[in-house]
Amino acid sequence: MRRQNGRGAELKAVFWVNGESDAHRQTWIDDPGFYYRCLECVYTDMRARYGSQVKFVVQQLSGQMPKFQRKPDHFPGWRPVMEAQRDLSEAYENVVLIETDRLISEQFSNPRKAFKDGFHYSDAAYAMFVRQFVRIAFERPKPKLVRVRKYRW
Repeated sequence: MRRQNGRGAELKAVFWVNGESDAHRQTWIDDPGFYYRCLECVYTDMRARYGSQVKFVVQQLSGQMPKFQRKPDHFPGWRPVMEAQRDLSEAYENVVLIETDRLISEQFSNPRKAFKDGFHYSDAAYAMFVRQFVRIAFERPKPKLVRVRKYRW
């Protein structure tokens, strides 16, 4: 990392917000595992460059997107991309999945308010995601529990 003012910078996390346009590609429909393999390559390359301590935070596609709910057949690659994002987070310890649909359900009384045009997120939704990104990036790892045996003398 480049030094600024004599101090080194430390990369805490990489945020992956991607998938909407990928979900339209025929490749994911013909070979659903292809997106997973591509995303895994991005992650493993990032890990090789910056170290395994850097978190890879994936914002999962939303199944609550109004255009997707109205015409899911227009987005046939959507579910495979969502599943690949989830699978990567389950396969690697330092890959963190932001479950977009869960957050939207918790934060918005009407999930449609999370979208400004039926496809893109509203400013309020983006602010919610940024708060999640920052929380995850600066979250300290939980200390490992150590069992202490008490002996009577």
